[in-house]
Amino acid sequence: MKRLAVILFALAAYGVPASAASLSIFAYDGTGRPVLEFDPATVFAFNAQGRDLMRVVVRETPPENDPHGPVDLEEIVDCQLQQIAASPVVQVAKDPPMTAAGFKTSDLKPPNKGMYERFVVAVCGGELPGVKVSPAKSGWTHFVEGLSRALYFVNTSSRTIGKYRAASVRLYELGGAQLSDGRHIDGRDAVWVVDCEQKLGAVAYERSFSKMGDKNETVVTIGDERAFADPSIVEVDKLKFGRAVVGSMQARFGEELCVASSQDLSSSHAQTKTADFVYYTIEFPADWTQIGTGKLQPADKTLLVTALNLAGVQPTGSPEHDAEAMRLTMAALEASATKTLISQGCKLVQEFSAKDVDGKLSLVRGVFQANTGMTVVQYYVKGPTYVVPLLVTGNRDGAATIAQMDPILSSLRWLGKPLEQRPVAK
Repeated sequence: MKRLAVILFALAAYGVPASAASLSIFAYDGTGRPVLEFDPATVFAFNAQGRDLMRVVVRETPPENDPHGPVDLEEIVDCQLQQIAASPVVQVAKDPPMTAAGFKTSDLKPPNKGMYERFVVAVCGGELPGVKVSPAKSGWTHFVEGLSRALYFVNTSSRTIGKYRAASVRLYELGGAQLSDGRHIDGRDAVWVVDCEQKLGAVAYERSFSKMGDKNETVVTIGDERAFADPSIVEVDKLKFGRAVVGSMQARFGEELCVASSQDLSSSHAQTKTADFVYYTIEFPADWTQIGTGKLQPADKTLLVTALNLAGVQPTGSPEHDAEAMRLTMAALEASATKTLISQGCKLVQEFSAKDVDGKLSLVRGVFQANTGMTVVQYYVKGPTYVVPLLVTGNRDGAATIAQMDPILSSLRWLGKPLEQRPVAK
């Protein structure tokens, strides 16, 4: 007797973030622990009592010695009045509710000075990475912030220069800082360049500035200021490279820059997008149990396939250059996935390997095992200039999972030619 098993191709739905994979870090503490995260998939605009409002689900993490632990909150923001209200998340829904449960406009208050003040500005100004609900006003995208600094970048500034990546950034000194000669500054505009193979970084241009009212007055400039508008003009052979401190903003941004490998950094920084569930059915023996319950049992052969952000490179018209750029992109993706899964308690049991599909497409997969015993296979469907990452989890071992998934993924219709423009996650 045969039954039908269901393979789910899914992205996170609106509501409580299912896992840390759906969250983007807004701020972290002095030890590198996230203190404020947000789910890009939950940001939407609505109207209540004649007021235009925004909603976003966030996760606040208190200090390690706090017994309460992380809490998920619905934040409602009035952009016109720059006010915010928070309430605990109490529901999960496929479609976003029109308002947060129990929300009243009288709950809206000015945000606390500092992090939440900048968060409100980022929500209302279109500065949150991966969020397209509100129009971008400043041209900056918020990357991450710590106790004393906040890093922003120009989303369309990323450029590929051989094995290097370059982008225009702004680093705010929260509370101000002093140069070596004692002059006060409030921030720096710069062009950062990353050697994605050697994991080294350099500064091609930097303008230190101090705030004078609504203007940023230049204090000192180093390098060619034209590079800020177009980082592709940077002469990398004239730069002095060094290694960023592990966990620093420079190191975090360099990793994201190499993984993104396109002009759209924002979609890379936000790990998960929303989409409906798509079901793929296969036949399986009658002794496989618990199908459709969402609970994996020892005999259960259900696989959950989670689609992550599309990545890729800007086509150059040269197959050799595109192939080299894709090689670097794949190396960065594999390294990033390995680092992320190991940090989540998984161990690598099978190195990444590739299988050719038709000469244009290939399947790249690495096998991990969670500390619960569950198998996690990181798949990449690799095209000429794009990569579709898929995370496959289940109770089968790695070989059985690959034996089942390879034919399925090979049979689906993927774009078989270079993209005409840089990919955007859908």
